[in-house]
Amino acid sequence: KESALPPYDAAIHAADADAIHVVPPVDPHRRKFITTVASFIAKDGSLLERKIAERESSNPKFSFLTNKRSVLQTEEEYQQELIFYRWRVYAFTQSDGFDHWQTQPFVMFQPNGRAKWSILDTAGIGQTRGSKRGRRGQAEGG
Repeated sequence: KESALPPYDAAIHAADADAIHVVPPVDPHRRKFITTVASFIAKDGSLLERKIAERESSNPKFSFLTNKRSVLQTEEEYQQELIFYRWRVYAFTQSDGFDHWQTQPFVMFQPNGRAKWSILDTAGIGQTRGSKRGRRGQAEGG
């Protein structure tokens, strides 16, 4: 089934103020931890996410799940982790893996009929795989 979402156009969307810029955590251990949690949530769903968030509500390692910024984080770091976590959950549902993922921008959600493009800053992390976008077909190519 073809996507009803508009195709990504860098000339239009790259400078879009509403674009979601995914910035992975700089600390590789933190990035791996968030990625691992995201993989379980993608596989087992929101019920597991709620259970972990409740159980770990006072644990600063899980701030990206509990909506409570750790005193060790800046607001910007906290927001970046929230976005990174959501992107990883979504990416795992689109057949991306731990060490490889799509790099083409894509629509992750469409509030009020307006596309919110996710653009990944891949500086120094992992591997990537082609430009084809998972099951939804938003960005086709080679």
